[in-house]
Amino acid sequence: MLGLFLIPVVMLFNLEFKLSTLQKYLLILGPVLMYLKIFISATSESLNELWNSAASTSFRGEVRFGDLQLVLTKLKCNFNGDGYSYDIIFSDFIGTCPFNVGYGPFFSYIEINNDIWSLTLFLSVLFFGIFIYSLSLTKIHDQNLIYYSLFIISPPVIFLVMRMNLDIFIFSSIFIFIHKFGEDSFKTLFLLIFLSLLKIFPVFLMFIIIIQKIILKNYKFFYWYLVTSISTLSFIFYDGIIFTDRSVRPSISNMSFGILTYSQNIWIDVFNRYGGFRYVVIIFLVLNLGLIYVSYRINKNKKLLINLSKEEVLMGAFFLSIFLYANYDYRLTLLVFAIHPFINKSSSVIKKLVMILFLLSPLPIFEYNILYFLLIFLKTLLTYFIAGLLIANIYAHFFQSKSPKKEKL
Repeated sequence: MLGLFLIPVVMLFNLEFKLSTLQKYLLILGPVLMYLKIFISATSESLNELWNSAASTSFRGEVRFGDLQLVLTKLKCNFNGDGYSYDIIFSDFIGTCPFNVGYGPFFSYIEINNDIWSLTLFLSVLFFGIFIYSLSLTKIHDQNLIYYSLFIISPPVIFLVMRMNLDIFIFSSIFIFIHKFGEDSFKTLFLLIFLSLLKIFPVFLMFIIIIQKIILKNYKFFYWYLVTSISTLSFIFYDGIIFTDRSVRPSISNMSFGILTYSQNIWIDVFNRYGGFRYVVIIFLVLNLGLIYVSYRINKNKKLLINLSKEEVLMGAFFLSIFLYANYDYRLTLLVFAIHPFINKSSSVIKKLVMILFLLSPLPIFEYNILYFLLIFLKTLLTYFIAGLLIANIYAHFFQSKSPKKEKL
């Protein structure tokens, strides 16, 4: 509920003012204490109340870093074979191998025989440290420190950290490598191959890089990306692990986003239907056309266009590729890396809209009423606008020769 209470503050108050040294320390200290609480309370079942106090009601639970525990357990199942019994720490769940995490081929072939909980704690601290380092590369200006402090303690980021989904490592490492080495580097290429074997969606960035090279007629590393992206995707399809025992893509309106999510929600909530996926596809296509129109209108307003670097275009396009389908709200964390040039260069209005989206995602659980649906509708409009903003600026980067003036709203 804290996110909802902060929205009026973000809307009504000026958050860009000269900060004193004490205020800067406090803005850094707040997130530090928040995550210290999370990591300390993760170590003991007696600290369940402290652990749950950090979570929104929509994703509250006693399991610590559950997503990471599951993927590591899968690797231990590979070592011990079928019939091996496993449990999830701080839960009553006991399972038997084999089971499928629905990720990439990496989890079909790699084995470990380590203590799962000790490895979970170690990797959780490591991944979080990489995430914090990646944020430091976004060139946080003093006048935007309040926004970044709110971002890092916003529900989607806390959601991601408390589940410790591999996305936190994937997003952070991609951002670091793109900004440190650029896309024309074997280091970045090999990283993307490896990450695509963990989860399929990093391969989208490989195809985005190929498209960018065709548009710019820059063919350095073009054939490397062409061959490796096709080979990696072919291997993923050949392995087939991500297509077996898969759960339905998330469509829970209060804690998921993406055009496919919105298409499912319209079909289920508005039309009160559950079958007929072909109609969801039609709605999906209509929503995509609507997004193109929104980006067209934004492109006509030069005040909403900024100069983007090649690396910033890649991260924006990567977020848009994720936005096409259905995602849990913790993947909005990727938006921090895609939207940071707008936080640094755009008007306070844009910054406030982005911040409100983060505070609305995921929405806490409360009774279905008009207010709840209005908040869902607002969240959808904000994600639509921000996606349109990214599309308009990426289009301007490639196809409009004159650089837009750096104006404020």
